[in-house]
Amino acid sequence: MKTLLVTGGIGSGKSMVCRMLSSDFGIPVFDSDSAAKSLYGDGAFLDTLEKELGVPLRDDSGKFDSAGLSSLIFGDGSCLFRKKVEALVHPEVYRMYGKWALEVESDSQWRAFEGAASVNTSALESFGPVKTLLVDAPEEVRIQRVLRRSPGLSSGAIRSRIAAQHFDRGAADFIIDNIGSCEALWGKVAALTDNLKNIDI
Repeated sequence: MKTLLVTGGIGSGKSMVCRMLSSDFGIPVFDSDSAAKSLYGDGAFLDTLEKELGVPLRDDSGKFDSAGLSSLIFGDGSCLFRKKVEALVHPEVYRMYGKWALEVESDSQWRAFEGAASVNTSALESFGPVKTLLVDAPEEVRIQRVLRRSPGLSSGAIRSRIAAQHFDRGAADFIIDNIGSCEALWGKVAALTDNLKNIDI
């Protein structure tokens, strides 16, 4: 099994690229964000996370406080909270990916893993060869996209999230600069899938 790690910052359009890969080009996509959110619904896992971080992560009704965790991660200049969360969440997400990849039905030789830049490619390589796709766009374009879809977020909050996400363009095997129309993006995704067919790894 070959894995295409699809990564990119908030507002880059990586989720749209993944929808195209799945719906138009037959490449199954594993949504690591959704997998992580399912973990937060597990009371035992949440207990462990609260103990590790040393802060409560439940609201007054006892439900997981997603906004509270986000503020901890993106408001921490030292990245300590983010690293602690990832150390617990990522191994479980990789395990879920491996199980999903074996069970999903597809004629494609590739499986896509939609995830953040902090995803450990070495961990994914335990399931087979990995190539990385970075979906990118100028910061101001990304901010405007996020403001349109999430009007409750301020420009400052979005900039803080962007600042917390670091992407090494030189480490990516493929880069899609998503700065045009949906049709232009589709054409770039189509070209990418043609390239994937010719990769023998």
